[in-house]
Amino acid sequence: MDKNKVRTIRGLIVLGILLFAAVTHIPEIFALLKQFYKVVSPVLFGLLVAFILNAPISKFETIFAKIRIKKKPLSDKLVGALAFATTIVLILLIVSVASILIFPNLFSSISSLIDLIKTNGPKWIEVLEGYGINTSQIQESFTKLDLTQFTNKDGIIAWIISTASSTVVSVAAFLISLVIALYALLDKKNIGKWGGKITIALFPQKAAEKIIDCYQRLSKSYSDFFSAQCLESCILGLFMFITLSIFGVPYSGLIAVLTGIFAFVPYLGAWLACGIGCALMLITAPDKVLTCVLVYTVTQWIENNFIYPHVVGHKVELSPLVTLSSVVIGGSLFGLFGMIMFIPLMAVVRDLLAEY
Repeated sequence: MDKNKVRTIRGLIVLGILLFAAVTHIPEIFALLKQFYKVVSPVLFGLLVAFILNAPISKFETIFAKIRIKKKPLSDKLVGALAFATTIVLILLIVSVASILIFPNLFSSISSLIDLIKTNGPKWIEVLEGYGINTSQIQESFTKLDLTQFTNKDGIIAWIISTASSTVVSVAAFLISLVIALYALLDKKNIGKWGGKITIALFPQKAAEKIIDCYQRLSKSYSDFFSAQCLESCILGLFMFITLSIFGVPYSGLIAVLTGIFAFVPYLGAWLACGIGCALMLITAPDKVLTCVLVYTVTQWIENNFIYPHVVGHKVELSPLVTLSSVVIGGSLFGLFGMIMFIPLMAVVRDLLAEY
């Protein structure tokens, strides 16, 4: 018998045995995969963070590469280090500003909500009892409402310590992932070179070229989307803060920051920020809710029609149907992160389908 046929038959036999073993041991295989994922998840998350941060870092590298000291360009290592440091500082600055604007308003709103419930609780209970509803558990919950942990320094510190102690493992894994991301970014050229060599070694030439091309497309698509969307989010947040402040809408700073953050999720994100702001206003200033909705709607319409096309342009050319579908599918699978990541991913899939 021909040797090639013998190899084919042996391969089919081995494949059949493996498939039979897999089908008969599905629970064990899933448990093993779950355990394997638990072990390698910090590494995978670190590589994913490195891939995301590579977009702004690449932009800063382009800027720093143009700097000349005594007519000599900066070294590649120095350019990479400066770009990485600038990106981290910018992220920390954004997080700090967002925290300063969000948390004080949030604690104030929680305090107002608790006071409102305590004041009007008896009236609400009377209404419920009038419909024959047992309110004994509700009354017990009202008597236990206490916000002192959020309104004094010692309470906040105790709450922070209690929360931190229950998440030590998660924080440690997160820090390990950040270290992995740091090393991956500092050595990204060698990683890319070795990744290309391994791909070429494992796959046929055409398949390897296609895989490398898909990665390059995805990297460029995400980089374009991220850079344009960052600028767009800053413009929208500032524009929203100005318009809401002019009309005296409460929590204008909080709503503007949330709008800028959630603007990465098309269609749904901005309105989620508006909904949070309106929910807080229902507690402290219900007469301003309608004003907030009207001003927000007009501002959003102006931004979508006159600013967004010029800033984002055709970076990610997706129809509204495909974009919304990407948001829904990505959100269902991976939450908020999936909503953002699936948009440039679908742009690459669209290009590949068009070429096919």
